[in-house]
Amino acid sequence: MPAHISRLPFDILQCILEFVDLEDAVSFSMVCTVFQTLTSKRSIWISVLKRARDVKPIAFPSHEDLTLQPLDSLKRIILHTLRLESNWSLPEPRIIGPVKAVLLEEFQLDIIFQIPATGLFLMHCRESASMVLWDIVLGKAASSVIPVGKRVVDVSPGQDEPGEFSMALLIQDDVGALSITIVRVEHDKPEPVVGVTFNESLPFSHYHWALFMNEEIVGVLQSPTIFPATITFLAFNRLSPDRKATISSDIQIQDVIGEGHSGSSSVGCDVFLLAERGNISRQYCCPAELLPYNWNLDCPKESNLKCAHIPPISWDYDTRFVCEQLGALSAHPRYGIPAVSLHGLHVEDASEGDPMPYIQIRFWARSKTPSPNLLSVCHVDVPGRLWSSTSTSWELMLLPHSGLQVLLLVHHHGLIKLQLVRYHPETNAATVHHLRVPQFIDMQLVYGLALDDHLGAVSLLSGHNTEGGGQQGTIFTIPYA
Repeated sequence: MPAHISRLPFDILQCILEFVDLEDAVSFSMVCTVFQTLTSKRSIWISVLKRARDVKPIAFPSHEDLTLQPLDSLKRIILHTLRLESNWSLPEPRIIGPVKAVLLEEFQLDIIFQIPATGLFLMHCRESASMVLWDIVLGKAASSVIPVGKRVVDVSPGQDEPGEFSMALLIQDDVGALSITIVRVEHDKPEPVVGVTFNESLPFSHYHWALFMNEEIVGVLQSPTIFPATITFLAFNRLSPDRKATISSDIQIQDVIGEGHSGSSSVGCDVFLLAERGNISRQYCCPAELLPYNWNLDCPKESNLKCAHIPPISWDYDTRFVCEQLGALSAHPRYGIPAVSLHGLHVEDASEGDPMPYIQIRFWARSKTPSPNLLSVCHVDVPGRLWSSTSTSWELMLLPHSGLQVLLLVHHHGLIKLQLVRYHPETNAATVHHLRVPQFIDMQLVYGLALDDHLGAVSLLSGHNTEGGGQQGTIFTIPYA
């Protein structure tokens, strides 16, 4: 009779486990007592979890040390991750567990960002022009108030490091002046600490948009207010703001703004600009050698950039459709998707028999060719129109830190639906899922979104009138794992 695999030496079996995914490793542990004994070692599960989070988020912060976790905690992380994956693979994922509702002290609080795999939210108050950190688990503010501008115009992808999370904000003050502000949250302390680590005022006589940031640099796109004009990449070293680079490009402003959208993404050490207008997608690259990195001490303060003109992409639509650019969103490139763009397609003056409106979502990855460019790896269509609220500062669509999911509110057939679009790196495909929402949440009052794709929790920010004639804000956190 052939020998059973369980008779192999433990070191050989351990080598086999180096090549299996999270779900197969759990199945392996339940085959027999020999395999159960082998997988009782912490080192096995630490190795499996490390490989798993190289591909997609797991139920644990990205940069926290798994080796410090006891075996029981490692198993909880594994089961939570698998439960979420199983649920989110359904066409209509179920709510798993109680929905938490937290009343906010003020109504017009906007979610700036949620620290992944935690209950910490950085909130901005338009009325008081300030920021504060909220702990949704404890149901209260977790930091002192930090004065900032009246309006948050743009945010960069976050930088997730052990014990801290940072994000750049493009802030506008009362008179319309803009500045770049980096906010850092140190969340590994008994009481989280929120602080501003970088602040740079921008020239009042220019347009500024499309923030980009990575571990060493932060910057923004800039152009004069008088047309015709070209675009400048304005970049700063995060540790030494006096190390600044102004890169004047030959990109025409009319190709980037107007009836379209544009966004910037930091991929590797290069900065990419994705600009879309009508059915045309254009992209440009600012190379690393022109940017003020720590290793690039000879970086010129001013330079000219003749962008490599990557051939534009033309998208084919039904000629009856009008294409509306909804937004170009950026994410951290860790999982290979630094940018996602959203487009609304509808028929003007639609009548019976015309096609229904839909939202096309495109996922962009860096091409593996020697010439640096972004490649649209897949796109998916979501029926309906993007829902908007009069109370919101931003459109009701969200790209989380990983870049692998898009959360949005869609109006379709008279209903407001919470839709989750998931990108699957292993197949280069995307799927659409309708997330169930409790009936006691009035979707018409929702004006903010957050998605923790580590723990599988969606947070909806809602406002309502109180009996005393005032207004009250509430964050509802819905668990899907």
